[in-house]
Amino acid sequence: MTIGFYTIWFTPIIFVVNLIGAMKAVKEGRETTVHTGACAISLLLIVIPIFFSMF
Repeated sequence: MTIGFYTIWFTPIIFVVNLIGAMKAVKEGRETTVHTGACAISLLLIVIPIFFSMF
């Protein structure tokens, strides 16, 4: 298995888990910086390969 396989399958799972964590943190009034950063990084790992696959 290659790193691309793990990126394709696990990054969306990490994104969703962090998004749920961020929503729970907002609801409870906690700090969301860690969840927001993790969501941004995982979203970039999803979008960048899709963008470059168009060329």
